[in-house]
This record gives sequence, structure tokens and C-alpha cells, in this order.
Amino acid sequence: MTWRTAHGSARKSGKTRVWEAVPDGPRPVPAGAAEPIPRRPDGTVTPEGAAALGRRSAELRKQPDFGDGTAPWLPPSEDLAPFDSARRDLLRQRRDEIVSTTGGLSSGTGAILRGWAYLHAAAEYWASRFFATGDRKAFDAMTQAFRAASAEDAKARDAAAWEASARQQSEAARAQTALRASQTAFQRQLAERTGETK
Repeated sequence: MTWRTAHGSARKSGKTRVWEAVPDGPRPVPAGAAEPIPRRPDGTVTPEGAAALGRRSAELRKQPDFGDGTAPWLPPSEDLAPFDSARRDLLRQRRDEIVSTTGGLSSGTGAILRGWAYLHAAAEYWASRFFATGDRKAFDAMTQAFRAASAEDAKARDAAAWEASARQQSEAARAQTALRASQTAFQRQLAERTGETK
């Protein structure tokens, strides 16, 4: 996905920039940014792979945690407290739904879901203000937040589906590698029993 200048109905609705799918699909990761972890044919990590994982883990610990536990802008204002509580419950529920339907949840999809949950909580807040007062500005803020939350939810579902597909392909590749390794081992055993060597 990439940003582009809004036109047509998006422009008429007041948007200046919108998300657009990249026509050639996901872009590759720059070289060296995500080197594969060295593994044995059976899928276990080699000593070099363990060292690489340790380095990655140390680097990740240096990064700020923008998760729910350490958000510096919380606690919320008194008006938003019940919506924040509902946001946390909704986020937990949505994460569980995605994990159960796709088999996992990456930190990237989790970040999209956190944004979705905040937008949804904001929409619910403005909905309560609109229904309590009939204020047109609250209605506009509510509809804008619900639209944004819907877009974030769609992005999270797309990302989760892509990740599920990538996991399946990775699992299939690991299974194929394990099958080849067992076939090679079998052929060696067969050759040893018949007296042939390779």
C-alpha cells in the first residue's frame, strides 16, 4: 500500500491523501534487512542461527514498546476512560479472532489493530456525544472515525491473510526440505546396505 493524492469521491469527502494498493505487489525487503536464520535440514536452528537470533533479540529490546502496557499517553482523560477500557477488550477479542482464523499475528498486524482499536474507541466516544447532544460536529467526527477504523480493519485483515499465506508457504517449504533430507538419508542407507557408495 502507498499514499496517493485523493481524487473523485475521496476528494469530495474532504480527503487529501488516500491509500492505494501497489500494483506490483509487496516490495522486497532491502538486502541485509532480514537475513534468513541459518537452520538445519530438520528445521532446528544452527549455532550461527542462535547467535543471529540473540543479536536480533538484543536489538528489539532497544526499541520502544508501543504496546498497551507502556503507552505514555495513558491513563486517558475521565471522559475517555470507559471507551479505553472497551478498546482494550475489543483489541484483545480482535487479536484472538485473527489468530484463530489465520494461525498467527505479527507485530505489524498487531500495530494496525492497535490503531484500529483507538480509532474505534474514538468513534464510540463521538457516537456517545452525538446521541447525548445531537451535535452535528460530533456526528461528523463519529462518521469520520468509523470510516477510518473500517479502513484500518481492512488493512489488518489483508495483512493477516498475507501473513497466513506466507506461513503456509514457509511451512510447505520446510516440509519439502525435511522430505528431501529423509529421502537422501534413506538413499544413503540403501546404498550402504547394497554395498554401493556415493
